[in-house]
Amino acid sequence: MKNADMPAMPQSATSNGYACNYGSATGLQIPTGLTKREMFAMHAMQGILANLASNCIGYTDWEKLLAENSVKAADSLLLELDE
Repeated sequence: MKNADMPAMPQSATSNGYACNYGSATGLQIPTGLTKREMFAMHAMQGILANLASNCIGYTDWEKLLAENSVKAADSLLLELDE
């Protein structure tokens, strides 16, 4: 599994069962929730929207530009972390 696909905030199994993760038929834990990539993109999007100076609202397809730039920022961070 690539770093980008790893869970952002994994939870360990407890002695009496599973936490937020669930088990597969073989007993392995399957991570659930946001991936690191999704979490990084979410925070990048929040920062872009909060900064009115760089806000792209008003342009045609600004929502698409916002999403694309948020994902690009997340991918750049993950690439840097892998080095």
